[in-house]
Parts: sequence; C-alpha cells; structure tokens
Amino acid sequence: MNPDHLFTLLRQTSKVILIVVVFALLLPLLLGFALSVPPGVVLGLISSTLLLQANAVFVGVAMGLRPAMILAVMTLVEVGAVLAIFETCDTFAIQSARVRAMLEKTEKKMQTMKYLSKYGVYTLLFLPVFPIIGLYSSVVIAWILQWDRHLSLLFITLGWIGICLVLMLMKIGVLKIVF
Repeated sequence: MNPDHLFTLLRQTSKVILIVVVFALLLPLLLGFALSVPPGVVLGLISSTLLLQANAVFVGVAMGLRPAMILAVMTLVEVGAVLAIFETCDTFAIQSARVRAMLEKTEKKMQTMKYLSKYGVYTLLFLPVFPIIGLYSSVVIAWILQWDRHLSLLFITLGWIGICLVLMLMKIGVLKIVF
C-alpha cells in the first residue's frame, strides 16, 4: 500500500473515531452527568440507539428517562452516526477508483435530473422514518447523490427528531388520547 494512501486512511479513520467518541459517547455522558443520570443508563440508551435506531425511544421510556433526555441523547448519537458515515463514505471514495467512477457517473446522471438534484435533499426529512431505509441508509443515499452535506445533516436530523417524537408520544400514550 502506498504510504500516502495509508496516511490518508489513518487520518480518515481517526476522524471517524473522533466524531463517534465525541457525539455518540462523550457529549451524551456529559449530559447524563449534568442531569444526574447514571452512566450505565446513558450507555444503554446510546447502544440501543445505535442498534434500534428510532425504536430506542421505547428503551429510554422503559428506563424511566425524561423525554427531553431521551431525545437529546438520541439526537447526539444520530448526528455522530451521520457525520461518521459521511466520513467513512469519503474514505471509500478516496481509496477506491471504482467508487470514484460510480460517483462521477451519478453526478452526470444527476445533471440530467435537475428536479431531483435541487429538491431531492428534502426527502431526507422522511427517509429515516422508513424501516427499510432508516437512518444509516439515508446518509449513504445523500452521499451517493451528492446532496449538500449540511442540508442533508439538517433534514436527516429533523426527520429523526420527528420520528422520535412520534414514537415517544405513542409510547407515553398521548397519541391514543388524541386519536
């Protein structure tokens, strides 16, 4: 392996690890500490979020956490996951000529689909809701279609918060009262 490629791979890997540690571990644990939530409970919610995605709301409610705490921890984990997946995808593009060729092909195709390239990013509000697509696939879709990264993060996060709130209201029973 070329030393330049190895250095780039190590740099990108370090970036991904740092993002995950800060957003998905450190910040949620600090929030838990500030709100006197035991670290084991916070770690349980973090791991549930990584595994169950938005369905981790049910775990947080079952653990007796306040809704704001659940939403804050789950959103921090989501932001960390989204940023880490974007960086991981970038690493593949840097390291693989095949991936770069696929991206170039996609870019040419997107130029012919002005509507999708201009407004497609808004679909990220809804993609995290679908079980088949979910959070992780939404990021990869945004990356492949080369949508604006900041807008993608914003819309994925808004969709994430929306589905988490709906599931939380459903679990607490508010939706049963409304409907």
